[in-house]
Amino acid sequence: MRTAEINTTIVDGYLGLLDNLSTDNKLDLISKLSASVKSDLTDKNLHSKSFWSI
Repeated sequence: MRTAEINTTIVDGYLGLLDNLSTDNKLDLISKLSASVKSDLTDKNLHSKSFWSI
């Protein structure tokens, strides 16, 4: 199985688990995932800037 197929399988598995959540819980999860991604992007930008400033 290729990496992309494995990742798709994992995501599909999570979606199956999330189907039972209430709408409010799903929205809360979306908000937290979005904040996590923004944090990851900020951290990545900080690391790449510090590399180039050397």
